[in-house]
Amino acid sequence: MQHPRILFVSTYPPTRCGIATFTRSLLLALAQVRGGADGLAVARIRDRADHSISLDPEVVVEASAHSPSWPMEVARAETGFDVVWIQHEFGIFGPGSGHRLLDLCEAVKRPIVATLHTVLLEPTRMEREILERVAGRCERLVVMSQAARERVLTTHEVDPGKVTVVQHGAYEYRRIGVRKREARPIIATWGLLGPGKGIEWGIRALAHLRHLRPLPRYHIQGATHPNVLSTEGEAYRNYLRAVASELGVADMVTMSSDYLSSEQLAREMEEIDIVLLPYDSSVQVTSGVLVEALAAGLPVVATAFPHAIELLSEGAGRVVPHGNPKAMATALENLLTRPRAMRAAAMAARRIAPDLRWSSVARRCELIANQAIAVSHAGVA
Repeated sequence: MQHPRILFVSTYPPTRCGIATFTRSLLLALAQVRGGADGLAVARIRDRADHSISLDPEVVVEASAHSPSWPMEVARAETGFDVVWIQHEFGIFGPGSGHRLLDLCEAVKRPIVATLHTVLLEPTRMEREILERVAGRCERLVVMSQAARERVLTTHEVDPGKVTVVQHGAYEYRRIGVRKREARPIIATWGLLGPGKGIEWGIRALAHLRHLRPLPRYHIQGATHPNVLSTEGEAYRNYLRAVASELGVADMVTMSSDYLSSEQLAREMEEIDIVLLPYDSSVQVTSGVLVEALAAGLPVVATAFPHAIELLSEGAGRVVPHGNPKAMATALENLLTRPRAMRAAAMAARRIAPDLRWSSVARRCELIANQAIAVSHAGVA
């Protein structure tokens, strides 16, 4: 089957955000599956405050989301491609819930695929209208969990036949040789930092684990989200430090503000025992960190957001109530003090890991792009 030529419309490095990282990882995975990056390109959309310029050869368009002309700038670049693939998230395509994305959908002539990175439980009227009109123009819609598929079909008027599930994607993390271990077990959370991550609940859980020997360490890894940093500075990070000090668990917490590359994350994985996702959101249907953890074969303790409930249902970790540090501590202790339970969770994670790897995701995306081309050529909506 011929490799479809794909123009991705998305944020992209050097922008630091999850969607930028996702798009680059997907493009690299597609290039690896194909044996080269020919036919793969990016129309990079930047926020008003982002003046960075990408030097990557795959970036063929640099456009500001706050410029009224950005849809036409992207549309002019579609020549030479078979599919325009939008990485959709409210907030990255400019003001008014990104309504200019509709201009792009009208301007381009090629088949369109859209990946929905967020599916809102209670969208505004404008958000619902935009997503439904984008969906109407698309040949295929991709979501990252069954929960996301069910939600988009429940909350929007969308053709069910267009909606397919492809997991987020993660690199294949291999443990080489003897795993290096500290005397103290490591619990870790990583990703861009900001209110809503629920890290304070993880820190509060540590107060219930001080009796354990060896004493566990909670490593919080990640830069503050750029949008949070621009409006609130490091207030949330400072708040977390204050909570740890107040509870007397500062000796159990380490924090790093580095934005991890894939290679750096792989090295971090070597030291981690359990991944903790104490998120506040009860409606989150996609978590890249969850997928990365499971792809690495790591047990996960997570609050009961839909993606965690779905992926941990076969035993790869524990799901706990939101905002309940005692329940988090109980789940962590259950794994840390019971080697058999820890091994069983790790084995469950490894069973589902192959479907989560970027190589698998890239092959699915190749198929979806070709399906979109076929449907478009057949004149079927």
